[in-house]
Amino acid sequence: MQACGSLASASEQLRINHYDALLLDLATTDELHALVHWSALSHVVLDMALVLVTPEPAAADLARLLQLGVQEVVPARDAQAGPAGAGAAAGRRAQEAWK
Repeated sequence: MQACGSLASASEQLRINHYDALLLDLATTDELHALVHWSALSHVVLDMALVLVTPEPAAADLARLLQLGVQEVVPARDAQAGPAGAGAAAGRRAQEAWK
């Protein structure tokens, strides 16, 4: 597991290393919209499972994310409390997606 503070940092890590899944904790709508325009998104969804933890997205945003290849969107309220819990819940979903 490699923590990154931004999409730019994640892009750099993905350029250097191979991962089976990417878990992004997007806390704001602005971060969610930035993901839609992230230059690495098409590469990521082809090469690994992409799982998002985010506040409840609007239906249009959710549909767009799924169209773009996001594997799973976990509403923050459904994730267990704390970053470790959210990571564990989404990680289990990412593992299930690869079965």
